[in-house]
Amino acid sequence: MRSSSFNQLVSTSFLLLSIGAVTSVYAEDSYQCVTPVQSFSNAGAMAKGDFTANIKWKEVTLKPTSLGFGPSEHHEYEISILDGKVYLTQPATGDKVKVRHDPKPNEGAAMLQVATPEAWVEYESLGAMANFDDYSLEIDQVIEDIECGDAVLMPFKIKGHATSVTWSMDTKEPRIVTSTDQEIVLVGLYNKSDKGRYFMVRGYNHHTHVILPKLGQAGHFRTAVVDEGAMVYLPVKK
Repeated sequence: MRSSSFNQLVSTSFLLLSIGAVTSVYAEDSYQCVTPVQSFSNAGAMAKGDFTANIKWKEVTLKPTSLGFGPSEHHEYEISILDGKVYLTQPATGDKVKVRHDPKPNEGAAMLQVATPEAWVEYESLGAMANFDDYSLEIDQVIEDIECGDAVLMPFKIKGHATSVTWSMDTKEPRIVTSTDQEIVLVGLYNKSDKGRYFMVRGYNHHTHVILPKLGQAGHFRTAVVDEGAMVYLPVKK
């Protein structure tokens, strides 16, 4: 008959082996600190008000993991991309929003950033956020914690509930919208080393758009009051 101390030793050994197995599986999920990004723009021309196309949709590769953002040619639409699905949004009559998901091959974008990681993984949930600065600090902390360094070029997704979210369509006839009581998906790109090329918001390390699944709408993210528990998703190598 085995002694209680022997049984305890076996149990402890099994626990350590189990922890080791979990750790080794997690270690295989290497964060994609520099994620492939298709980047198209002409910042000089855009600064002068020239929003002619710098890329046609027929030249853009989208995959189920892709996210992105930008203005369409001639500021016709605001472009947001989540999981390979394109949202082309523009203001319509009254407070309505026109949304398309079918960019034509010969339509284009004045600026387009499309990040396509190998895969996505849940990272952690966030605390409550009251405004854009709170949100930006949370993202900065996430990137610091995973130790990607200053060369980081990383897309991210955040899924949660917003008491209110303010977003915009920066089109020929721009509109700012505040939506209340919405499930939201924030899609963004984070970069420190080449902010001009990737169009980071001035003074920050990210450019973010928001998708509102219940409304089927999307646009440039401005601010939000987000409940505690929003989940961050980060890119990983398979």
